[in-house]
Parts: sequence; C-alpha cells; structure tokens
Amino acid sequence: HQGAQCRQHLLPHACRQHADGQVHALDEALRGKGHAASARHVPRLQGRQPLLVQTAQEAGKARQPAGREGSGGTRGREGLMETKTVKTHHVPVRYFEGGKGEPLVFLHGAGGITAEDPFLAELAKKYHVFAPLLPGYGDSEECGELREMLDITLHTWDAVEALGLKDPILVGHSMGGMIAAEMAAITPNDVSRLGLICPAGLWLD
Repeated sequence: HQGAQCRQHLLPHACRQHADGQVHALDEALRGKGHAASARHVPRLQGRQPLLVQTAQEAGKARQPAGREGSGGTRGREGLMETKTVKTHHVPVRYFEGGKGEPLVFLHGAGGITAEDPFLAELAKKYHVFAPLLPGYGDSEECGELREMLDITLHTWDAVEALGLKDPILVGHSMGGMIAAEMAAITPNDVSRLGLICPAGLWLD
C-alpha cells in the first residue's frame, strides 16, 4: 500500500510537460483514406465484465410502467446521491455519495456534475459511489494553491484518504479521466480497477 508519505517523496523528482498536439482539430488524420481493419479481440480482456452490467432481472424491472416496481409497489429512492463534505489538507471537498457495494470513486469532467446525474445513479445500483467535486465546481470552495495537474492529482488522493477508502475502483470522465490516470500512475497499488471514459489525455514524464 502506498500512502501519502510515499507520494510526497515523488514530488521533488516530478518533471512534467504538456503533451504535444493539444488542438486536435488542427491535427492531420493518421489514416489518409479507406477504412481501418476490424478490431481484434484482446485475449487478456476476454471474460471481464464492464462496470455496468444489466442482468435479466434488472432488464425486466426497467420494462415496468413508470411509478411501479415489481408487484405494484411505488418507486423507491434508490440511486439518490447525498451531498456531503470532507476536510482535506488544502480545502474542504464537497462530494456526492450513494449506493452500496464495492467503493468506487468517480471523477467528473470539465463540465462538472450534479447529484441528479443519471450515470451516477446507474453506478450506485452496483457500487458505493463517491463523486468528489473539484475545487471551484458546484458549491465547492476554490483553492489557488492547486495550480498544476500534479497538485490536483495529489489533492484528489488526499480526498480519497480522507474518505477512508482503500484500493477503490477509480473511474474518470474527460478531465477526470486524465486525473484518474495520473493518480493510478503515481500509486498503482492503491487502485483496484481503473476506468477511463474519453480521458482528456496523459502527461509525459
């Protein structure tokens, strides 16, 4: 297990640069013409299930009329996310929490996220979801001390530790995917599984 003390040791040795070609609209296509060949199966990924798998029973419930669940009962409040606050070294972190099961940390993209996001509700059906807000998003406080991606990465690990989570599933979307990838690169032994959804990119060391 790699804790905060080990991560702090990495700080003096970090030498990071922005990746080239950030304006993708101006980049030339890698393939001049024609269609790419069909993707082949990756042997080591066969047998794995995605984070969200709809079972036959769940599919049957989804086909029930609105306002009903199972044998005529009213729709419950399953999937509703609660808004909470946890203290970290730099700034208090607002986060959404909901669901039961294996802990999963979801990092939002540059567009932010709300407690009513349907994707969080779907994740909460299978996992115990924690979705921290980055400083300045929603009603979270801004923090001028966090200037670079490495600062945000370490701050997010501080939030995970403040929540008392150990080896959580780490999922990130867009900018959150970039942060999640950085977190896993710094302390790979502290992440049980990593899911990147349209990640913004990676940094070069």
